[in-house]
Amino acid sequence: MDEKKLTKQLRRITIITIIGSLLLSAIGFGIFGYIMKSAHEAEHAQLQAETTEYKGRLLRQMDKNLQILTTLSKAYEVSTITDDPRQLGQSLMETNAANDFVSMVYMRKDGTGLMHTTESGEVEAITMDDLHPYAVEVMESALQGKNTISKIFRSQALDEKIFVYAVPVFENGEVVGALAAGDTINIFTDATDGKTVMGGAGYLHLIADNGMFLVRSENTLVDEEMKNLYEFSANRGS
Repeated sequence: MDEKKLTKQLRRITIITIIGSLLLSAIGFGIFGYIMKSAHEAEHAQLQAETTEYKGRLLRQMDKNLQILTTLSKAYEVSTITDDPRQLGQSLMETNAANDFVSMVYMRKDGTGLMHTTESGEVEAITMDDLHPYAVEVMESALQGKNTISKIFRSQALDEKIFVYAVPVFENGEVVGALAAGDTINIFTDATDGKTVMGGAGYLHLIADNGMFLVRSENTLVDEEMKNLYEFSANRGS
């Protein structure tokens, strides 16, 4: 065979081989990208579904606790227990113990009331000035006839993060007081412990709309303890 023909054929074969290899590589990268995109979309959809489930679970638990307080407020409405500090204090203590709240408060419209905490085990007289500002907000809202839940805050008396439920207490159609209960953030930490998130391969943080970490999962890719999500963004940008 002519050497020039052989060289030409070899060159053509080489070119075809290179083009074929490039096409196969492009197809391979395309298939890989499609698989990765599909996997990412599936994981994202699963994460959204699980987050929605956790949100619903937390809301149901909080609604249940609000209902407990509302039921108790109805009992107060048809009795004279709020006029007797001893009976009122006993009621707060027993309700607190039966429902695993960390504190129970009955506040009158004049800003005076009684509080029982599981930490001390005692019932004490208090005023609005003794409460955390977030607790005061929901208490005042309840005294206006609204069921409310506070933001999470650190209680100095209990030395832990809590939030407060508050409901109005009526008498003859008029608000005469507010009933409140303090709860720990355990219902949130149970959801963020990572044992069930994404089949045990993921974890959740609870973050406020201002970027503050309300509850941090024990599992995290970032070792640095940060109070705000935007600190991480700022550090990455620097």
